[in-house]
Amino acid sequence: MHQNKIQDIVVDYVNSLSKEDLDRYNLDPKYDVENDASFGLSEYALEHKYSSARKILSITRNAVCTNQGQLVQFIFLAAEKHKALRILMQDPQSHDVTTVKEKLVELRDYIDNNLKKNIERNVDYIHQYFDGRSDIKPRICLKGKSLNQIARIFLDKSILYKSNVDVDKSSAYKYIKDNGRYYIQNDIPGAVKKGQYENSRLDINKVKQYLSKGIELDDVWSKCWENVAVIDQDNSSFYKSTLIIPVTLLNNTLEKEFVYKFNSKIDKEVGESTINPNEIERTIFAFLCIDHVNKWFFEEENDVRIGYMIADLISFYLFLRVMYVEISDIFSSASQYLKDHGIDVSTGKLVYSPTEEKLPLECSNEADEYGTTIHNLIASISGLMIANS
Repeated sequence: MHQNKIQDIVVDYVNSLSKEDLDRYNLDPKYDVENDASFGLSEYALEHKYSSARKILSITRNAVCTNQGQLVQFIFLAAEKHKALRILMQDPQSHDVTTVKEKLVELRDYIDNNLKKNIERNVDYIHQYFDGRSDIKPRICLKGKSLNQIARIFLDKSILYKSNVDVDKSSAYKYIKDNGRYYIQNDIPGAVKKGQYENSRLDINKVKQYLSKGIELDDVWSKCWENVAVIDQDNSSFYKSTLIIPVTLLNNTLEKEFVYKFNSKIDKEVGESTINPNEIERTIFAFLCIDHVNKWFFEEENDVRIGYMIADLISFYLFLRVMYVEISDIFSSASQYLKDHGIDVSTGKLVYSPTEEKLPLECSNEADEYGTTIHNLIASISGLMIANS
């Protein structure tokens, strides 16, 4: 058969495929070779990868530039407000309950408000990256670890169910805990069917019932989940693909002085050793979670790169809050001073919603939602998860 005829057949076939099918071909290495049987798909894959590379470069440039300006301002102003509180606390003759509360709340609110804004800003870069891949946007949230529970810190849309999960009852978080690497699953229904995916929100009894009747989980997927009070219009709570990036120090070389002093601070706050100084490089202190209702939504290589970049950028803001609020001697002293005078000024529950609407009751009041102490953004560091390798 003439090569032009083969090309016409291949082009017609490619045009008939859905985007999900094309993405699967793009992920399959055998379609990267150029031969008479597959060169049409190879051309698609090459064009797709080139387009993705351009988008990644553009988003990376914008994200780094924007965060440079935001981070410089955040560091400077947070330091100035922390300095003002320190000067006030160092002179007992010049401060009273009113002035201490004013300076402490000013510092706390500035850091928390800007943390929220910068998380939102960086989550938006992820949405820009995925724009055009599907008519339905992925759902993005940032989670932390409190004791042995994974709980949300930030979510880009409100949900009306309890999302806390036990680390050891989640395939994703247990994998990250054991390996210190990202977790990706592009076919959750298929993995559940094979017994390769565990999530405490899934109703295993219903899953077994459907499978015993020969019913495909894809067809009844929304009925396989527990604790869903309201079904979203796009069913985003019933995701079929997930990518979780650890916010971690795993890939960094840390100076011994930093490890020693930081660990000493944590020991002082928590009252016990929570970090092995030789293991802090593998500390995971938050999780960037991206879910989608479609199977095979993620393209592992590039999606993971973008995920780690955004996770690293967010980590700067998280760590600054740890420095100036959670392990700050000055902040702790001011809080204790106010408490001694009958005023309890806590950092509150930092569960951030994407809008100014009132959070669902379980997001703001339930004891099992993220953080029950005044130091709760990343579980006072006491919940830091150490990977074993």
